[in-house]
Amino acid sequence: MKIFLLLTMIITQMTMAKDMPKVELGFRLQSAMSFQDFDRNGVEDESSNDIYLRRLRLEVTSKFRKDFKFYMDIRNDKIGKLDKGDGEFTVGDAYLQYKISPKLKLKFHRAKVDLSRTQTVSSSRLLFHDRTRISDFAANFVSDGRRATNIQLNGELSPKVNYHLVLGKGVESADLEDAKGNSATKMTGQNYMVGGKIKLSPFEDWKEGKLAETHFGSGKHFTFGVGYFETSNIHFDTDLDSYEVDRSLLNIELSFHYDKFSFASEYFVFDGVAEDFNNQNFETGKAEGYYAQIETFINKNNTHSLILRYENFDQYEKSSDFEYQSIVLGTSYYIEGNDFKVGAFIESNDYGRALDGPVSSLEKEVAIKLTSQLNY
Repeated sequence: MKIFLLLTMIITQMTMAKDMPKVELGFRLQSAMSFQDFDRNGVEDESSNDIYLRRLRLEVTSKFRKDFKFYMDIRNDKIGKLDKGDGEFTVGDAYLQYKISPKLKLKFHRAKVDLSRTQTVSSSRLLFHDRTRISDFAANFVSDGRRATNIQLNGELSPKVNYHLVLGKGVESADLEDAKGNSATKMTGQNYMVGGKIKLSPFEDWKEGKLAETHFGSGKHFTFGVGYFETSNIHFDTDLDSYEVDRSLLNIELSFHYDKFSFASEYFVFDGVAEDFNNQNFETGKAEGYYAQIETFINKNNTHSLILRYENFDQYEKSSDFEYQSIVLGTSYYIEGNDFKVGAFIESNDYGRALDGPVSSLEKEVAIKLTSQLNY
């Protein structure tokens, strides 16, 4: 309720300002119905079903001065999923952007760090409501929720080269996890998160516009990107002891689309992963993995598509117990593009022996999901 009152006050003040040319409001509502079979604790063929709101967003955009843009959203995710209940509204993005020149923009406060292409793409333009496990891991590896308070420079070196530079806050104790999913109990200090990404579009007239995972059989693009981000001197406590660790993330992305076909893939390397915070022989190592996904439209009007996604994630390379694999196969029907769409998907997840899934000690899971989205 407090967030709603705050948002109302902001909108009121903006609309009263004499130099306020434009205020836009938007909303996003994603829902899902799932039917699941899973193996847990050595017991096979258990089943469950669920219906919930995957995402709820209320968005405010204002261009209140020349070359200035303000954006903010409040959100509540996974409302009613499993035993989660109604959840709470929180602030997602909340940033101010200043266009220094047509080729350079400064952005600060709460804005997405481009740690991963699929994490940076708006949830309204994803192929599947749930992003990959490996990209979710990346989102919290060096910066909390990939949008902890930061300062960014986003620019264009040439029509074929773009860059992203960022300095910001690092991780929080709740999201500082080991490979088994145990969290730190207290954060006592860390350096700033720093990093950047460079993106190349080497072919003439193949540059991507607004980031999206679906393109409706229109246009073409080819993008290759490399990013590196790190947070050093992370001091934290666990139930067992106090530790210090440096974390870094390497991200490589490749995406293209042409006519009815689109492809996207990312490769990640995480350095500074701990196997188990509760082990006296504390040591860190690397994790790595990738995903690849395709979409192809199968009708003349480009409203009906088939989607395939594969993911492989070794969450701790020093042990074979942390390997995760996932396959998603589905179809989307775009009634009004990404503004109004429905989908049907089958998802198969195979968890490593040392990993827990969404349910305690989940080993394998097969789920059928029916999805819908309104975004206006």
